[in-house]
Amino acid sequence: MIGIFNDAGVRLAMTYNGLTINDPNDAFDDTFEVNTISYSTNIDHVSDPHQMKDGLEVGPARKISMLIQISGVIRAATIAKLFDKMTALSVAFDPALISHENPGADFLAYDFTTPADAGNLSCRYYARARTVPTPPVTEYSGTSTPFAIDLLIADPRRYLQAVSTLSGAGTGANAGNYRTWPTLTATMAGAGSATYAITNNPALAGIATTTLTLDLSGRSAAEVVVVDMGNKKITVDGVETPSLYVSGDYFEMEPGNNVISYANTTNATSVLTWYGAFTS
Repeated sequence: MIGIFNDAGVRLAMTYNGLTINDPNDAFDDTFEVNTISYSTNIDHVSDPHQMKDGLEVGPARKISMLIQISGVIRAATIAKLFDKMTALSVAFDPALISHENPGADFLAYDFTTPADAGNLSCRYYARARTVPTPPVTEYSGTSTPFAIDLLIADPRRYLQAVSTLSGAGTGANAGNYRTWPTLTATMAGAGSATYAITNNPALAGIATTTLTLDLSGRSAAEVVVVDMGNKKITVDGVETPSLYVSGDYFEMEPGNNVISYANTTNATSVLTWYGAFTS
């Protein structure tokens, strides 16, 4: 969830694609002021497209996306500056422009603050606008006009901006309340084992222990193997190398503690990184 104010009544800034809105440092007549934020999470309940003939088979619930609408007012000291700010908003949130300039990675970080009793959290969603926000202009607008931004969130988890890191074996804590995909980086000092393995044993009740096994026997010194658990992708020095997969499952860091262990780590220095995730 995105905060608009903190407990002191100070506005909380939000940043997307180089544009900051709701900035508390802005002058009253030179700002993008956010007034309302609303959410809608889309859930898929059917996991089997070929249901039983009675049509009543429903599978586990899965979050598949989220829609966020952010509305507010643009204010400027002059009409010319108002149009400049309207243009800046349209450029920053133009989905076609973003897709053109960020091929293959057009869900950009929407950074914001979530107030919490234990302390404000610096968070983010990965978002793409659904339409180009084009604020209305009327003869009554003067030097202000309302705006609305519709965001599509392909991954409805709210993430912490700060990365968590675990070097080697140990206990890794997911500080959020929702599971999150980690990234494994193995830096090689020479040929590794044909049965290099990483295991996650979560403390969360009912979640099974998971092991992923890789073949690192053909690797060389200074090579870097990266396992993107979320995208189920393995690269060596940036080149996708699926042949390193041997067996097992890509795993998530469950809420709370996750005990990480390794086997057959010859010549491999292993680091696991992740971002704490929340349900909304």
